[in-house]
Amino acid sequence: MSAGSFSFKRPSRSVHSVFLHCSASDNAAHDNVKTMQSWHVKRGFSEIGYHFFISKNGDIHEGRSIEKVPAAQKGHNTGSIAICLHGLDVAKFTEAQFSSLKSLCSQIESSYGEKKIVFRGHCEVSAKTCPVFDYKKVLSLDENGKITKTSGTISSYLSSQFIFNGILELFAKGQKVQELQTFLNDAGFPTKKDGVFGQATQQSVEAYQKSVGLKADGIVGPKTLEAMGTLKKGCKGNAVKLLQKQLTVKGYKLLADGKFGLGTEKQVKAFQLSNKLKNDGIAGKKTKEKLFGRSAGQLI
Repeated sequence: MSAGSFSFKRPSRSVHSVFLHCSASDNAAHDNVKTMQSWHVKRGFSEIGYHFFISKNGDIHEGRSIEKVPAAQKGHNTGSIAICLHGLDVAKFTEAQFSSLKSLCSQIESSYGEKKIVFRGHCEVSAKTCPVFDYKKVLSLDENGKITKTSGTISSYLSSQFIFNGILELFAKGQKVQELQTFLNDAGFPTKKDGVFGQATQQSVEAYQKSVGLKADGIVGPKTLEAMGTLKKGCKGNAVKLLQKQLTVKGYKLLADGKFGLGTEKQVKAFQLSNKLKNDGIAGKKTKEKLFGRSAGQLI
């Protein structure tokens, strides 16, 4: 069933860990519980070893009864729940799968209480690379395997001013991601505007972070947001054009061409000087608040 209609029911047996697996196949014909059941029976199991199986379309399927101990990670089955995602090539796992995985794990954690359950990969207790995807990043796990946070979002930006409501990182998707991608393109970092925060967008974020002297971790957090909200010589795009138009409204003559050149820098300095601001020619938070007459956190 879909993640939206799935409801986790806590078993009566004791559980302290959740182990994550992948099916080691990208074949569409194998994307079902029956195939997993068949494979496991052929290996000598009485039935499928996993409790949950997540298909490419994000549907969550129930396998072995949650009341039974799994047969999934030798020596570490007791006290655990086993989840398997269909896939082998890390590039072929889907957003729907990761979204369902996060939803399922969130339900499991909620049913036991925050920080009570440890989430681990099969690779942590075996020589295998299963699961092949970065499950720690997908679930935002700390060094102890506990869920620390969920991916947040950033609000729309105007005048290149992102409003911080969390973070934006790998696997996020939607309008806010598309707005981020628009900013990256305007800033000179070509990025496909598809609303999906994939590897390509992450690489563009890292390139942007390097260009402004930040840690290139590919995560749009507070420091990156602050940098994105600063306009200076060399910037270009709609945010710069809006800045130029507002300066014109205030009586500073310049061409609103969307390019922050020497002329724009000169007028920003003039505006700063007349408003008793640091006249460095950089339109940061204080300069834009004064220019647009809005407090931080409001859309201009």
